[in-house]
Amino acid sequence: MTQLALTVSDLPPGGPPLEQISDGEMNNTANSDQRGFANVSNTYRIEDDVVLDPSALAATADYPQLRDATKTQFATVTSATSPAALGCVADEFIGKNRTSYSQVGIAFQEGDVIAVVLVVNSAAPVDPAFAEAVAQAQGQKIASATT
Repeated sequence: MTQLALTVSDLPPGGPPLEQISDGEMNNTANSDQRGFANVSNTYRIEDDVVLDPSALAATADYPQLRDATKTQFATVTSATSPAALGCVADEFIGKNRTSYSQVGIAFQEGDVIAVVLVVNSAAPVDPAFAEAVAQAQGQKIASATT
């Protein structure tokens, strides 16, 4: 499972220097990995969640639950779109979290894998292009691991 989740070296250029701060199962869910990354001042954070389902059909059935869980991380959503060229289904939410920090959340399904990327910045707005680049890096890592 851990080979599917992003590492510091997988993160795209363009964001602040980040370190991995956590790694473990997502809510004690088997076949999942949740990694956290943050800058030194902890004002910029990325959460990367990956769930490996038994089949693409199971992932399709589970996707709405993870997409909705991503959306619940927002107090306000100012934009909701479906990014192109990311998995077979993808949803992106832009807005503020419960502490009024800028946040971008992207959930997507790639075959039998569901991934969620949350990017939070307490000091400035999150650049959606960088959040999308992180999600693309996650998608590429999943695709290369499953082919």
